[in-house]
Amino acid sequence: MPVATHNLTKEIRLKNDSLDLESRINICKTICEAIAMAHAEGILHRDISPNNVLCYHQEDGGVKFKVCDFGLGKSEEEISRMSHSSAENYGTGQYVSPEQQQRLGDATKQSDVFALGRLVSYVMTGRDPTHVAQHELSNVVRKATAYSATDRFDDAQEMMDAITRQSELVLGKGSADSILLHEFEQIGEDEEIDWAPVHQEFVNGKYTGLPYHGYLKPVTHLLSTADRREEYHEEIGDDIDRFAKRYVSECKLLWKNVGWPFSSAGRFYDVLRWLFGIVEDIEVRTACFIEVWSGVYHATEKTAYPVLQRLVREIPDDKFVQAEIAAAIADFGPASVQDDVLGVCPAGPVKNAMRRVAREAMGDEAN
Repeated sequence: MPVATHNLTKEIRLKNDSLDLESRINICKTICEAIAMAHAEGILHRDISPNNVLCYHQEDGGVKFKVCDFGLGKSEEEISRMSHSSAENYGTGQYVSPEQQQRLGDATKQSDVFALGRLVSYVMTGRDPTHVAQHELSNVVRKATAYSATDRFDDAQEMMDAITRQSELVLGKGSADSILLHEFEQIGEDEEIDWAPVHQEFVNGKYTGLPYHGYLKPVTHLLSTADRREEYHEEIGDDIDRFAKRYVSECKLLWKNVGWPFSSAGRFYDVLRWLFGIVEDIEVRTACFIEVWSGVYHATEKTAYPVLQRLVREIPDDKFVQAEIAAAIADFGPASVQDDVLGVCPAGPVKNAMRRVAREAMGDEAN
């Protein structure tokens, strides 16, 4: 009879520095699949945690994971008869859902989903799951661990499906029915979109020619409405950062080229402003701001200045974010500071940074 060498808690601690992304996601899928099978039979686990997942190391070097300790497991029918039972000190603290902490009889499939969400967070980061940390399955975890049970996935199978979709996005293993960049402009406003292959093309798609015709025009066409952008963001979650990095890099290439209609820059600014407002990574947010700033010098004042004004006003009331953006503007170089641009920016840390650069530039010229 095979003997478990240790549990998942120790497995992650031992291998946290060496586990690759696909291995982590596969562990999460295996555990979700086991709980989904229990849920299909109407069984709740009620004590899901890494301590209750055993690891069996195989001769070929692989590891099998098995969910154990169903000692607290009950059928939903049995749970319903325990509505007045106390649930204090019940389950594994960091993984217990809010409703379970109140009453044992309040446990549901969504309670197991909450614990699964915490477990996924631990597997993906190797950190205490009560601490917020961004990772490739963050959007799945966010829904799974919602405070209200009704806001979570209905059961482990639905959560498993969400992990599968997200893994296709982040691992680049989506539908084989891929769509190419140049085909985006043929998609009508009312057509439904399978965002998984589209996202892969957004991030990794190749083109020939200038970035305007090859990338920015077709991609921006597909994201031309607020509804489309919101739909796309809801589907891919935190992986929006990868798209933002690609979009910013293409804008950088565009500003260096001629032969594209400057008047269309406003549409690119709209996407950059949208990304600026939703991405979590401060470096990516700053990059989005800088590309609007850079683009000001490659478009008409009528197109660029109103966008720049709105963008500056949308800088969050956060000193750290403000300092990062101000520093980025200052590093952009004296050539970027012009009186006409200063005139359209409201007072604030960015404008102050620009003035500081202007003063330094005049000092350099005096020397």
